[in-house]
Amino acid sequence: MILIIHIVVNVILIYLGLIVFLRDKKNATNIIFSLIALLNSLWSFANYFSVTFPPEQILIWIRLVIFFAIPHAILFAIFMSTFPHEKIYVSRKILVLIIFWMFIMMFISLTPLVFEGIKIKNNIPIPTPGKLIGFITFTFFAALGYGIFIGVQKYYKESMQNKKLWKYIVGGAILSYSSIIITQFIMVNFFKNTIFVYYGPVFILPFVLGTVYSIFKYQALNVRITWAEIFIFLMIGSITFQLLTSKDDFNLLLNFLVLIFSIILSGFLIENILKEIKYRERLEELNRLKSEFLSFASHQVKAPMAVVKGYAELIMEGIENVPEQAKDFAKKIKESVDNLLVLIEEFMDYRRIEEGKMELNFEKIDIVSLIKEIVEKMKLLAKEKNLNLEFESNTDSLLVNVDKIRFSQVIQNLIDNAIKYTKEGWVKVQVDRKDNEVLISVSDSGIGMSKELQEKLFGQFVRDPSIKKEIRGTGLGLYIAKYIVEAHQGKIWAESEGIGRGSTFYIKLPLRE
Repeated sequence: MILIIHIVVNVILIYLGLIVFLRDKKNATNIIFSLIALLNSLWSFANYFSVTFPPEQILIWIRLVIFFAIPHAILFAIFMSTFPHEKIYVSRKILVLIIFWMFIMMFISLTPLVFEGIKIKNNIPIPTPGKLIGFITFTFFAALGYGIFIGVQKYYKESMQNKKLWKYIVGGAILSYSSIIITQFIMVNFFKNTIFVYYGPVFILPFVLGTVYSIFKYQALNVRITWAEIFIFLMIGSITFQLLTSKDDFNLLLNFLVLIFSIILSGFLIENILKEIKYRERLEELNRLKSEFLSFASHQVKAPMAVVKGYAELIMEGIENVPEQAKDFAKKIKESVDNLLVLIEEFMDYRRIEEGKMELNFEKIDIVSLIKEIVEKMKLLAKEKNLNLEFESNTDSLLVNVDKIRFSQVIQNLIDNAIKYTKEGWVKVQVDRKDNEVLISVSDSGIGMSKELQEKLFGQFVRDPSIKKEIRGTGLGLYIAKYIVEAHQGKIWAESEGIGRGSTFYIKLPLRE
């Protein structure tokens, strides 16, 4: 039973060390913790064999207990100094001195300078201390004490959010190491009682589990990788149980090989999932940088364009004795600037949506009057293309809760698109009441659209490839319109019988009685 406990706990330690390492193989915090987990496992087995082997064979295992305990304590101190950073927060010179001292202590621990031999007293093997046992003991307790001190210090300095993470690490460390010191050092050396030595690895679990939780929490725990790790952990636990309950040598060997293979395979699986997550995170970062660039460029271009537009309007209307040809040029300049300003505004709206900063101010308005007013303003634009722009409604008034400016932007965008993509014929805007909803439609006799285009029409930067060169645009207008309509608890969609057969865009909004 004791051997089963050792195997199960060590499988847990190795597995947790592995998944933390794979979470970020270049992160110093993760690397140090993984080494601590491995040393814990080696120390626990050395501890187990030091009380189960015959007295004449246990000296080497007792020395190995110290051999693995020394680097464990020193790495613990370095870990507490480093977490949660990705790089070791110790100067290179001091780090070299610490590691040099660690290797000297590890070498000494295997010599008679620490334990000279074994004495049997009342059938209990008792190690005889060597001349340098004091140095080893001091190094071990100094490293542990320093690590705990750093942890407590960081706990009090951190913000409330990070304070919770340090609570689990420091609390787990104090619980683990105080238990180990009492059961593995004080009781063995002063009371000659080795009964709790068998359960050494169990005492280290509070620190390991608390630290794993804090590392994952700080590094933004991902649901997908977490469920994969839980599944793999359960699978490995099941295989370990089968290994421990094997009825013969053949099944024992077979289950052992399956366990080793499963641990290796799980490592590759977790690594591949992490690579995919990091790839997606890089894409999100690129999208963020793209949005920031669009926002910066939009702000920088908008101001000078407004100045150009102002001078163009001045030439058109405010200056006498200007040739008609110059006025025509000024009009074209103004139209081009207006188009450019619309594009810039779309980029800025896209940026606001991406950042969740598009604010809507709702008010109770008559939607029929609002849309009728927009149609009247846009009749001149339709007339320039010899199109008939009509408005129809089956009711005189319908009250809805909308952001007047933003919703007007949506309707103007739909009518403007209908006029752009209709070479001849008509554009019709209609408002109807359907039960407790208002249905707004903008239909045209224009170029229509394919089924494939309809399915992705409201996405980012989506445009009809057949008219990209003829009609300029960002491909963001409908994406922004969809966001605004859905923010009004409404729905927007498009229908078309095919290319060359016109299109109809629908908006459905809840009424306010």
